[in-house]
Amino acid sequence: MASTRLLLWGTPLTPVASGERRHAGADTVRSSHDEKTAPSVIRIEHVEEAGKVFQDTFNAGDIDGLVSLFEPEAVLVPAPGKVVAGSDALRETFAGVLATGARFEIVKLFSIHRVGDIALATTEWKMASNDADGDLVTVRARPVIVFRQQTDGSWRFLIDNAFPFESEG
Repeated sequence: MASTRLLLWGTPLTPVASGERRHAGADTVRSSHDEKTAPSVIRIEHVEEAGKVFQDTFNAGDIDGLVSLFEPEAVLVPAPGKVVAGSDALRETFAGVLATGARFEIVKLFSIHRVGDIALATTEWKMASNDADGDLVTVRARPVIVFRQQTDGSWRFLIDNAFPFESEG
């Protein structure tokens, strides 16, 4: 496989071969299934659980599930100066990051503030993957996230700025 480098969440990452998922700090593990028969729809029942739901969906490699956690017009800022908007762009971004075998972990939930159907959360997360040389790379962020409650009572990401205090450059 040709080496492709992605700059997502502010660090260069290298995808692993199709059918394999590389977990940072572990040997390559073969996936028993590469394709899903139906898109996943994941619900966030309580906004306080959003980080855990995202973490579990990300680490399961569920691209459709990740996209379903976001509003169709949602905005993600995965790196300083990089803005991703809309379901198609989110899908492409998540597919690229998941192809690296990255693992995602919520470190801490700092706060959640709600006003009606809008919630603002501040958290800390880390994501680990291997770079092109096989060295462990860990990215940490303290995002600011805006959620909107849906008519069914569930919550979806509306704005997720992973690096609110950093500018491009």
